[in-house]
Amino acid sequence: MRRNDDSKGDILLKIHLHNVVLLRDMLPLRNEIKKTRFLYRFIDSSLPDLALYVKNHPKSQDIKGLIGITMLNRGCEKLGFEAFPISSTAYRCLKWMSLMPICLLSVSQPFKNLKKHVPIYLFMSKDQLLQKLCGVDDKPKKIV
Repeated sequence: MRRNDDSKGDILLKIHLHNVVLLRDMLPLRNEIKKTRFLYRFIDSSLPDLALYVKNHPKSQDIKGLIGITMLNRGCEKLGFEAFPISSTAYRCLKWMSLMPICLLSVSQPFKNLKKHVPIYLFMSKDQLLQKLCGVDDKPKKIV
């Protein structure tokens, strides 16, 4: 994300899932639907704490949104994220190699849909995070 005034790029909070914890908790689940629901609920339940962190961060006014990279992106829109392809082929391949072990361990039949597993960027604006999850926005209110 870039500002229109040609200054440095916007400040985005980079988010990561704790893959070891997720894999440990997902290994007993054999059904893909249960795994998907587990992951969805895990992320959904984490977003309110993330919203409070962003809201209370000393540089909250400067933070424009969240960014992450994943290959497990089904249902990301329902959580409030926007998905965008990674345009650089080299970077996409590098991320594919680094994320593939997690993908292989997290799905029951990883080689069945191997071509569908492509790394993408996930974005969520700070305003959307705060409005959706805290019921607040970061804009000062007008007193009438």
